[in-house]
Amino acid sequence: MLDRTFQVVPGIGPVAERKIWATEVDWESVSNMRRVSGVANKAWEKLQCVLPAIREAAGSGDGGVMASLIPARLHWRAIPNLLGRVACIDVETTGLSSTTDRITVVGVYDGQTVRSFVRGENLGDFPAYIAQFPAIATFNGRFFDCPFLEQEFRAAMPPIHLDLQPLLRAAGLAGGLKAIEKQLGITRGPLAKWSGETAPWLWRNWRQSGERKYRDTLIAYNALDAAVLDVLLRHAYNTLTEQVGAPFPAINLPAVSAGAAGIDLIEIEDVETPPWADPWVRRTFAGMAMRYRGECGFLDDDSEGQKK
Repeated sequence: MLDRTFQVVPGIGPVAERKIWATEVDWESVSNMRRVSGVANKAWEKLQCVLPAIREAAGSGDGGVMASLIPARLHWRAIPNLLGRVACIDVETTGLSSTTDRITVVGVYDGQTVRSFVRGENLGDFPAYIAQFPAIATFNGRFFDCPFLEQEFRAAMPPIHLDLQPLLRAAGLAGGLKAIEKQLGITRGPLAKWSGETAPWLWRNWRQSGERKYRDTLIAYNALDAAVLDVLLRHAYNTLTEQVGAPFPAINLPAVSAGAAGIDLIEIEDVETPPWADPWVRRTFAGMAMRYRGECGFLDDDSEGQKK
């Protein structure tokens, strides 16, 4: 739990923290203790001064104070304290450039249901909604989702950002979002055939044809991406806790399903996918292009460089 994190002041690192853990104290009980052997006097005094403010911030959910007093590399330890108050965010766009392309859909999962913000409908409501959360979770959001959100809204995001791509890599899970889902046995049902690269195609079809099935499929795909982040967040926490030998209890891993997240799947199974979205077709054309350049190789569907 967060209240047994003591690496919040200079001079207390992993070794000194383990020595404090051995005394089985938390933020409250440590304030009545004499200095633990192996912890420098100045570090111990600083810890005693800082902990009251951190305790108050954690209790009130003040993400700004928590973010400023707890090193960013340790923000993952706050995950159990933040469950239900973390906005799991996934963004769909018209392309990959945050300066020339635009957001089409933003999905936000709060641990119970997904709320979708759609361009031309309610996208402008996103800043006010996200302001109530002390933390967000994304997958590669520092380089993809957040630049788009900042370009679109020019508004500050919640102070704590849990980017799951580096956290999961530290936990031994590398690659794109879909590749990691496969490693964890997460299935997508009728949404399995869709990917981030087909999202712009769905948006264009919706805008050009007016057929609502394209819109609804895009929103359902995006919503499931957001809901999956909650499970990945929990998995990252449990694995990293085990890795550092921290005396923190594991948190449960709920099953991922569209129904549990309140995602409507009506009629989306009837939506065709573009021919180039078929993995076999993609690999074939990629191989032809590489051979044309005198190279050899195939496109990796779940390569680490793939954004979504």
